[in-house]
Amino acid sequence: MKKLIFTLMFALPTFYFAQEEKPKESQTAKECDLPKDFKEPIKNNRLKKFVAIDNGVSEKEVIIIRAQNGFGSGIYTVCAKGQPVQYQKMGTVFMREGKNPLITQNDIAISERLYTPIHLQTVQHLG
Repeated sequence: MKKLIFTLMFALPTFYFAQEEKPKESQTAKECDLPKDFKEPIKNNRLKKFVAIDNGVSEKEVIIIRAQNGFGSGIYTVCAKGQPVQYQKMGTVFMREGKNPLITQNDIAISERLYTPIHLQTVQHLG
C-alpha cells in the first residue's frame, strides 16, 4: 500500500505537468479580430500617436480595445500591426508594459558588472 501511494505521489504530478499547452498566439490574434461596428472605449489621440511611432505604423492603424483609467494612471490594450500590445500611463507619460524608459542600456551594463562575482568578470573578459 505504501508503494502504491508513493508511486502515485510522483506519477500524477508528472502527468499533470507533461500536458501540452496551447500557444497563446492564436488567442492574441483573436483579440485583434474586431467586428466592423467596434467602437473604441475612449478617444485618446496622444496614446494613438505614441503607439504609432513606437510600432512604426500610422495612427489610423492603431485601435484602442481596452482602457482602464485611474487617477493619473491607466492601462491600455491597443492593436498595432494586428497584435495586441499593452501600454501604461503614469502621469502624462505613456510606456509599453514592462519597459522602463528611465533605465538605459548603460545602467543595465553597470548593474551586471556590480552584481557579477569578480572571478566571473575576469573569465568573461579573457574569453
